[in-house]
Amino acid sequence: MILGASGAGKSSLLKAGIIPRLRREAPAWLPLRAFRLGADPLLNFAEALALSLRDFGKVEAHGVIRDHLFDACPRRARWQRTDEGRACALETAFEIEGCKLRDAAGRGAASILISVDQAVEMARATATAARRSPTTFAPQWRPRHAVAARLHDPDRQLPELQGHRRFQDLRARGFDLRAMRVIRFESVVEEPAKRYSVAVDHALVDCRDG
Repeated sequence: MILGASGAGKSSLLKAGIIPRLRREAPAWLPLRAFRLGADPLLNFAEALALSLRDFGKVEAHGVIRDHLFDACPRRARWQRTDEGRACALETAFEIEGCKLRDAAGRGAASILISVDQAVEMARATATAARRSPTTFAPQWRPRHAVAARLHDPDRQLPELQGHRRFQDLRARGFDLRAMRVIRFESVVEEPAKRYSVAVDHALVDCRDG
């Protein structure tokens, strides 16, 4: 989990650093588009999956994906007699969607990285949101996928998430991202640009005058 104060650059590290880096680690990794839980976590996850499928030329409506997963949710799969059976139905549904992405990307053994923005929302989900999307990425789903998340306020929110009843078995290692020093702004902009033979006007990144 990427931890840090607001403005420290957690989203930038995730979206412009970790995810692009792992995309180059083919065929070992297959990162999804990062997404935020919002009012309907399952729908937003389905949209991230649909966009990721589109990156590899496969078009599928995110609403269809969401309905498929929703039908397998523990509260919906009444035909399963046991809690274990209902959880298995949900995991199977997720694995089916994961296989579609692996097939589209031609990476049959890849680890899928699911990146959740503002993951602390999982612990603070309202009853209404939980009814709309009963999985809310709860512990009933334990596939062999890697999950990356970014949070605010490392002194409070990671313990809040770990201590929540839904995530009592959560095993997480936090990375504390500190705010970047002003003197490094220039190199952060200019050095990556040099890799692509792009010249940046130094005046655009000169922070000495505020």
